[in-house]
Amino acid sequence: MELNFLAYIKKTNNPKMGRPIADEPRVHHVSVRLSDKELNILNELISRTGKKRSEVVIDGIMLLSKSLSEN
Repeated sequence: MELNFLAYIKKTNNPKMGRPIADEPRVHHVSVRLSDKELNILNELISRTGKKRSEVVIDGIMLLSKSLSEN
């Protein structure tokens, strides 16, 4: 019986490689139930903006917050 092992070789010691650290890390998870109509609207916004689902939702939260603070 022959065993083959493949060792992981780290390619660089550059600390700037990899996923960047966010200024304000997102650590909270929110779950939302949507109707078919609401989900279709969300999917349309995603396709039109090219943003991720979470980014579209966050943009909506910020837009509503800004709108309410102006009143």
